[in-house]
Amino acid sequence: MKQIFTKVRTTCILMLFMFGSIAYAQEGFHKMNVGVDLALPVGDLSNISSIGFGVSGKAYYGLNQEMNITGSLGYLNFPYKESDLSGGLSMIPVMFGFDYDFGGFYIEPKLGLVFTSMKISYSFMGYSSSETHSSTELGIGLGGGYRIDNLDFGLHFNIVDNLNYLGLRAAYNFDL
Repeated sequence: MKQIFTKVRTTCILMLFMFGSIAYAQEGFHKMNVGVDLALPVGDLSNISSIGFGVSGKAYYGLNQEMNITGSLGYLNFPYKESDLSGGLSMIPVMFGFDYDFGGFYIEPKLGLVFTSMKISYSFMGYSSSETHSSTELGIGLGGGYRIDNLDFGLHFNIVDNLNYLGLRAAYNFDL
């Protein structure tokens, strides 16, 4: 319980800092995007799943032409490798970041909360069972990519406790 409180408190402090910075922004542009995600499990997560997929959205608050505060929300599903198991691991990352553009190429460190849910169902000799486990984890990510016109192609590495993954993302940008 104490760990969850610490994670929530840390995320709230970060959000207040970021929104405080936004209030002093002089100029910039605002946009959002929606995209599809492909996740390649790393470490412990690769023992239970070989690939993940999902959708996500991201909002940008432009501080100037090169710097943006970002907020993203997504859904990822990692099905189990084992054929006799059904269910899988689901993640809902809620991340905030800072995006710096180098003329099309960009880098973006992120921090936030990741809500995880693991469901496992199995049958053995006529007996079936199902279990669910949910948790809230601190997520840290570092990524980058390339934007051309309204298209955004990204690569990022996310650390979520022992459920780490390398993500590939293709998105379409909308100006607000």
